[in-house]
Amino acid sequence: MDAHIEMAGSDVVPAVGNLIGASLHLTFRDIYYTANKGKNARKILHGMSGTFKSGHLTAILGPSGAGKSSLMNILAGLRTSGAEGQIQVNGVDRKLKKFRKQSAYITQEDHLLSNLTIDEYIMTAANLKLGNKVSSSERKSKVELVMKTLGLTHSRHTQIGSLSGGECKRLSIGLELLNNPDILFLDEPTSGLDSSSSLQCVALLRDIARSGRTVVATIHQPSSRLLDYFDHLYIVASGMCIYQGPIGSLVPYLQTANLECPSYHNPADFVMDVACGEYGDVLPVLVSTIENGRLVYQEIYGSTSVMPSPPPKSRTDDATDVTITVTGNIPKKKKIKTYPASFHTQVAVLLERTWRTMWRDKMLTKVRFVTHFVLGLLVDTMYWLGGDDAASILNNASMLFFNLLVILFASTMPTVVTFPMERNVLLREHLNHCYCPNRHPQKFLEHFNMDESSYYWSVVGMLVFFIAVRVTGYFALSFKLKSMR
Repeated sequence: MDAHIEMAGSDVVPAVGNLIGASLHLTFRDIYYTANKGKNARKILHGMSGTFKSGHLTAILGPSGAGKSSLMNILAGLRTSGAEGQIQVNGVDRKLKKFRKQSAYITQEDHLLSNLTIDEYIMTAANLKLGNKVSSSERKSKVELVMKTLGLTHSRHTQIGSLSGGECKRLSIGLELLNNPDILFLDEPTSGLDSSSSLQCVALLRDIARSGRTVVATIHQPSSRLLDYFDHLYIVASGMCIYQGPIGSLVPYLQTANLECPSYHNPADFVMDVACGEYGDVLPVLVSTIENGRLVYQEIYGSTSVMPSPPPKSRTDDATDVTITVTGNIPKKKKIKTYPASFHTQVAVLLERTWRTMWRDKMLTKVRFVTHFVLGLLVDTMYWLGGDDAASILNNASMLFFNLLVILFASTMPTVVTFPMERNVLLREHLNHCYCPNRHPQKFLEHFNMDESSYYWSVVGMLVFFIAVRVTGYFALSFKLKSMR
């Protein structure tokens, strides 16, 4: 039995499954990251390197504060300020705008609207992500395929608020699979799940990786059974890489530094203890052995040679109509629209979704109706029989002023209540290019803490209230109709 350390290569795992992804290998070199600036500056990452291959399920493992999430956020393109280093896709420097279209990021928390069903949620995402070029029948078939792949068909008519944690996690993954991303990033996907749900989630991620995608997930102290589902392990400690390679080679690698993992002991728990310094100051030795992630450790039985890489292949990603070569430069492609769905489609889909969530929230809907009714009754009572002569002009002006205040606050206050709950949904969907929140008056919405769909529904509400004021104002102020003059 010989140990071998190889430079990060580019072998290809054949794609399997119905949802095929393009083969994109992610390579990063000398990644540094400094949080804050000036006197409060703190270095988080210290020149980390590594390679994540397509067809492999990669786990970024490390103790809390080691830099797992910071590294993945930089690789996903979510954090650029304070970061330095080189990131390449198939040997070509990454173009962030293009890379964001080819990848998807799934946060640790499942930010979902609780009043929608699984079927409605996935169909809404399909309408936004697949665009107008995909026919309605094709969208429905894609939705059926995703639900079948995730095992959500039996609960398709169940509202999100009634789902288990594992089902919510699978739904979050399925929403990002609709537009067929080539690279999938997940921040601690097993957090908050029991052992059975965690195994189902990781098994699903492994199947997704087998379809030709690059799947990268941060994870915190997995069980030995859960660890076996991963193909590639990247261990982080104090902002540096102490191991990169297959799961089965972890224990032999630690033995090279005189670190013996006890029998029947979870290797993940043991390496976490090593990363926390419970076995002495061995981190510099591990970092130098693996060259801070520049090398991949692999234990090879019965041979000292490395398996040769297969010849370069290419695959076509049907979702974006882009052909990407596994090795070499990425060829020029047609210019792709920033968002698949048109602006009018985005507005229509979001309005429909918001109407459903509003109508199913019985308590908030009742509060909206009662608020408008009570405020209208109070204003009418205050200015009842105000008159229509010159002496009553101040009363008339006051009523118009209060009506404007009612329109403003009655439309804004319900949104102030719901926006904090829906803000994370807005950020997640914008992060994964579902729609563009910059096509409406952004400064206006930021000032009133409103999202896009609430803005349009508020406009509709103002118009309805304006018509009601025009009709009832004549009677409240005792105006004479034209036929009575």
